[in-house]
Amino acid sequence: MENNLSSYRRGKIILGLINDLKNIENKDHIYVSNDYGEPMIEKIAERAGFQNTDWRECGFVDISEDISVALDNRIDDYQRKMEGEDKRSPQFGGFDESVFEVGDELREAVDEFEKKMIPSSGTCNTLLGEIFRAIQRIQYRAHNDGDLCWDPGSPSFMSYVYLRSQIDLLNYSAHASTYDGMYGFEFTNEFLKEREYDGKISDMIEDQYAMTANFIKYQLMDLIMNGKIEDSENEYDSRDYSSIKTNSYY
Repeated sequence: MENNLSSYRRGKIILGLINDLKNIENKDHIYVSNDYGEPMIEKIAERAGFQNTDWRECGFVDISEDISVALDNRIDDYQRKMEGEDKRSPQFGGFDESVFEVGDELREAVDEFEKKMIPSSGTCNTLLGEIFRAIQRIQYRAHNDGDLCWDPGSPSFMSYVYLRSQIDLLNYSAHASTYDGMYGFEFTNEFLKEREYDGKISDMIEDQYAMTANFIKYQLMDLIMNGKIEDSENEYDSRDYSSIKTNSYY
């Protein structure tokens, strides 16, 4: 498909992506890798005001792949529109929640936690509550507004950055046990144990409606229920990943 796109139209799509990246006000937790291997991505990032770096500290999110995926999706969407097909690529289809065979106890615990810890408006008092709030927003906007949270132009993109950042910090925190110098958690739910990767909490959202984010919820709840992670005071608004201490409306 991409070969049929004119250089003018491709340039317009790239410019739109650059403008969306420029509009991200809080870039404190984001970077672009300088060894991603795609010169076009580096050029887009540079024009959008991001510094290319090989910095990979915990809690900082590399959006190089997000830029690449967003560009490919936008080109593909335009091609499909011109050919009279559905805008969304088939690879971003629906998701069957029933594949998560975690049991009723874990599902009910997630529901109770969300009802207790997430207020009807505003940020949560605790870190884990705010992580669940970020997932809720991502899923709500995916269902109701068609957001693809991994696209920098999406209103839920910063919630996705917040989620990835905080999960990264948990995976390499003092709460994670060490095995031969490696960090990792021991999950107790059999379904989660069989599908964990290096004992890490996942941060992957791979479907159109963000239902795969429920896997993150179940992993977190398993660790909460079994005392493997402890909650702490929340410092950020996950909607824009800004410090709540600096926002005048708090």
